[in-house]
Amino acid sequence: MHKIQLTICGCFLISLLTLPAAMAQSSSGASGKVEPGNAGASPPSSPTGKPLQGLFYGTALESGKLKKIETRITRKSSDGKLQGEYTLHQPHGKSIPGRITEQQPLKNHHVIFKWKDSSGSGTVNMIFDNTGSAFKGRWSTDDGSVKDLPWDGHRLNASANWAGINVL
Repeated sequence: MHKIQLTICGCFLISLLTLPAAMAQSSSGASGKVEPGNAGASPPSSPTGKPLQGLFYGTALESGKLKKIETRITRKSSDGKLQGEYTLHQPHGKSIPGRITEQQPLKNHHVIFKWKDSSGSGTVNMIFDNTGSAFKGRWSTDDGSVKDLPWDGHRLNASANWAGINVL
C-alpha cells in the first residue's frame, strides 16, 4: 500500500492509503489491462451498498507530469449508466474540463469510461476499492499515442477541496 498525506488549510493532516498494486491489477493479467465482464451487468456499487458516485480528488499523469484532477461521477436517470465530468488542473491556474460516459460496466467494481476533452478522447478503466471511496485508473487515448497512464481518485468529505491540499 502507498500512503498519501494531505494537509488541509494547514490545520488537518489526513493520511490515505492507496490500493496495493496487486489489487489494481487483480483482474488484469500480465498486460495490465482489465478484461471486460458481462456487458449487461449493473453499474458498480460497493459491498456496503454505497454507489460509486460522488466527487473524487486525485492525480493523473499527463505530459510526463502528475497533475491534480477532480472527477465527479453521477448516474443518468434515463438509463442508469454512470457518467460525469472531470477537471485536469494545469500549471499557472489553467485547467482542462472534460466528460466521462460509461462505456462498459464490469464485474467487481471495475468500469470503463469514455473520456473526451479539448485535447482528445479515449478510455479510462477505473477499479474501485471495496468501500467505493477510491479508485485506481489507467487512461489511454483513442489514437494510441498515450497508453495506460495513471488516473486515481479518493472521495473526501464535502468540505474538503484542493485549496490548501498538498500531496506529499
